[in-house]
Amino acid sequence: MARIRSLHPGWFTDEAWVSVSAHARLLGIGIWTESDDCGAFEWKPLTLKMRLFPADGVDIGALLAELETADLIRRYEHGGRQFGAVRNFMRFQRPKKPKSVHFMPVEFRTYVGQNAGGSEPEHNEPEAVTEKSELEARQRTPVPPKPEIAPQMEDGGWRMEDEKVKTGGGISLDRARPAPTPPVAAAADLILAFDEAYEDTIGQPRRGTSRDQDTADEWAEAGYSADLVRTVASEQIAQMCRAGKRPPSHMGIITTDLASAHAAQVKRDEPREPDDVVQWRARVSGFRAKRFWSAMWGEPPSDPRCAAPVSILAEFGFRPPQTKEDA
Repeated sequence: MARIRSLHPGWFTDEAWVSVSAHARLLGIGIWTESDDCGAFEWKPLTLKMRLFPADGVDIGALLAELETADLIRRYEHGGRQFGAVRNFMRFQRPKKPKSVHFMPVEFRTYVGQNAGGSEPEHNEPEAVTEKSELEARQRTPVPPKPEIAPQMEDGGWRMEDEKVKTGGGISLDRARPAPTPPVAAAADLILAFDEAYEDTIGQPRRGTSRDQDTADEWAEAGYSADLVRTVASEQIAQMCRAGKRPPSHMGIITTDLASAHAAQVKRDEPREPDDVVQWRARVSGFRAKRFWSAMWGEPPSDPRCAAPVSILAEFGFRPPQTKEDA
């Protein structure tokens, strides 16, 4: 999903940056918008061409090679997939809600500028995805414990510090802004699940929208799992294609169906009463409403000898005999 990024004026005079062609520099800026918040992106020339140069006849493979030769990006492989890392990405990009989506080898973290002593404390840097954490992220519960992320400006990475406000009586009061705790990782998983369902069904990647993050946050708060999003999205997108409709560009189109599927899933997981209890409740309820009772069920609820469970008889206002209560 494309993201808003900051462009530092120093890039225009960087020696490596000016050594590549104008199209390569434009691709480099576009790659920033396609990277996650740790500076990792999927090395897919065709996808990058469709997203960043849809109307231009440029060779993305050759432009990527230019950037790689100038050491502005580096390529690596994980799980049979190709990825790229952007040099010093985390020195200049300071999003309000950091999210790392792609796996990144340990040796690349210094290259992207992680914990490089920028304007923010090191312990507030977003945690990079490791091979173990990537697997755990897919297997965790829908809404994990929420990490604390201090508030900061979107463009400059500046953080509000705790302030002391003095009253007229000389009393100091802490006025620290509460740190937001969005379900960052879960939301990223849900966006990825929707994109995977879209690409598997349509055969081409989806171009994300500005509403995706808000939608994913709502889904994560509601407790939707990535598997459920993937299943519902696949069914909905396939159904729209069969009906000759245009595939959805935004995730919110499946929210209603997703809520229904989640409710049905929760209902299936709820503990159920034994079948005999359900049957007795239906019989006693029918007798209370319509005075219907089959002789096959024994004596009716109005008779002290009724074989229905005492709790059900009491539930519908029939007074069970004392001997049954004692039993």
